[in-house]
Amino acid sequence: MQQGLAEAALTLRGISAFEITNWTADVENNQVVRYKVTMHVAFKVEHHTTTP
Repeated sequence: MQQGLAEAALTLRGISAFEITNWTADVENNQVVRYKVTMHVAFKVEHHTTTP
């Protein structure tokens, strides 16, 4: 989760929350080797207006 949030923060500003909508794991030799999550990230949209 932290890695996904860090990746999102590279291009998004103002992240305020996230929701995990799916969580899975890869297993090899009866050991969890990788987790995968699907997350929705909430962030503030900044509107920029131009003055003519």
